[in-house]
Amino acid sequence: MPTAGEAAVELVFPAVAGQKTNVDNIPGLIVDVITVDGGNYVFQGLSGATLTFSGVRGFNFIAPDSNSKVNNIEASIPLVLAASTRFNSDSILTIKSVISGQAGLFAYGKLSLQGTSANTYNGTTNGGVDINLNGPNWISPGWEKESPGHPYGGALNGVANLIVGDARNRRDI
Repeated sequence: MPTAGEAAVELVFPAVAGQKTNVDNIPGLIVDVITVDGGNYVFQGLSGATLTFSGVRGFNFIAPDSNSKVNNIEASIPLVLAASTRFNSDSILTIKSVISGQAGLFAYGKLSLQGTSANTYNGTTNGGVDINLNGPNWISPGWEKESPGHPYGGALNGVANLIVGDARNRRDI
């Protein structure tokens, strides 16, 4: 079992498991890689727990064999992107939590951002597939889908959920 501040943490969740709902009860957990073999996994957090992706390896969240089943990261486990973080799922990965941090998000596979609070990560959003914004996502003034900071080949669905402003919480457009 990993501990807070432990280096080089890699978590593997097997295709066949008696328990597919997993709870992060480690405040300050930093992981390099989470591999989910199979689908229908749910990741939750206890009060005060966060899940930080170090971004130091190639893919940081991998779900290669979900068999068309959704994997969910619930709102109770805020995500922090310490470095550019890559999500790769052969099925839908739904993130309902707030995403913060100083780095960007790369999506390979189907990614659905469904949080109810604004994502505030500072990096770029990249990927070769559709990204669904089903909840608020904070962006900087002057942002454009085709801008060099946000290149991706897929569609950006749900642009009405984008909140435009700056770091001082002004809603400048």
